[in-house]
Amino acid sequence: MPKRLNPVCADRLRLSLQVQHGGLKPWRFLAYGCPPTLACGSVLTELIEEKTIAEVSS
Repeated sequence: MPKRLNPVCADRLRLSLQVQHGGLKPWRFLAYGCPPTLACGSVLTELIEEKTIAEVSS
């Protein structure tokens, strides 16, 4: 599970995913931090939903 820590302000963002039929299904995120960190987690889940692992990796 990817997890990143911002060394400047200690915000944390953790992503969870499921792979079904070659596609990524509803991602979830857990974020601790400022509103921009929460917004980034939300946008990221929307951008990668229903994409394949290859599409997300490229």
